Amino acid sequence: MVFVAGLVAIGVTFDGSSLPESGALALVGLLTGFVLLMALVGAYLIRSKDPDA
Repeated sequence: MVFVAGLVAIGVTFDGSSLPESGALALVGLLTGFVLLMALVGAYLIRSKDPDA
């Protein structure tokens, strides 16, 4: 949900027919942050012990 909100915020902030360089960097930063966050969540879930297992 936060990722989608970030995409909408970038789209609203950098409106127009083409995305300027600063908007492209914001989009790449958002994508990179999302991938890193998901990798950290996955690593946490792998290492966490399931008490019911």
